[in-house]
Amino acid sequence: MRLDTLLRWLRQAAVFGTLMLPCRADAAGEIRRLDIGGHPRVYKIEAVGPAPANGALRPIIIELHGVGTDVRDANASRFFPNFSTVTGMPSVLLVRPQGANRTWDTIPGGVSDWRRLSGTDGVPVDDIAFLRAVLADVAANDGGDPKRAVLYGISAGGYMTGRLSCEMSDALRAIGNLIATSSRDQLEACPQGKPLPYLLLMSKTDPVNPYAGLKRDGSGDLISAEETVAHFARRNGCRIATEETVPVTDANDRSTAVIVRHGECTGGAEVLFYRLDGAGHTLPSRIRYDSDRDNVVNRNIETAQELWSFFARHLRR
Repeated sequence: MRLDTLLRWLRQAAVFGTLMLPCRADAAGEIRRLDIGGHPRVYKIEAVGPAPANGALRPIIIELHGVGTDVRDANASRFFPNFSTVTGMPSVLLVRPQGANRTWDTIPGGVSDWRRLSGTDGVPVDDIAFLRAVLADVAANDGGDPKRAVLYGISAGGYMTGRLSCEMSDALRAIGNLIATSSRDQLEACPQGKPLPYLLLMSKTDPVNPYAGLKRDGSGDLISAEETVAHFARRNGCRIATEETVPVTDANDRSTAVIVRHGECTGGAEVLFYRLDGAGHTLPSRIRYDSDRDNVVNRNIETAQELWSFFARHLRR
């Protein structure tokens, strides 16, 4: 990756802060601390939607941030799906774990590699153990339903979804990957993985994470968006694919969107591909911010609505 591209990536990803609503006390997001193998880790949790009736367990949505993010930063950012925009959003728990060194260990489990993230003692951290511990903690302390957990990742967090689709498929109902593709190593480590509903949103004109993939000598190739979708369609045994062009609702929108739906999949594990063209390294949103002047944002869909509609179908199963 060219230095100027990397620097632009870090600048944009650094604003992947957090938009915090309420939590256990249903007043404000709360920071939790866990010890994972001697390494201090944190996550932030908030409650979204109305309080559950009769103490019912709440679904858990896990969000993996982009590179450079500190989940303790309370600054709102359009780079996060805003679930408050979803009509009729039910009561859910939104959980934002903090990646070590502000990113994620995307290398397949069982592979010894010098690139692994390290803790304060220099020993590699275990992100899988951390995420499982977060789920257990939320279930124990907040009335989260561990049998109804879903996850999505943004940018660097999106690259982590390939690994999680293999190593945490037992704990998740569905996964979403936003503005990233996949590492070839991740997917080859789990060729016969359990069918898992999968959503990918990616722009052909993303200037940070290449839609066509990236050859990285000695550090793990990134495959294309098309290859990522094909992998999950094969894995999930999907037999049909249909395309739907999203109507343009804003005449000034310089970006278009097509939804490719892979259906008739094993166990109903559908694969959705939101294929954007003309958008930058941004999430589609109808909400406008002052900072949008420097970025091209698709205005024809709302990321939070699309994510929740996808997750809701699989949380009911």
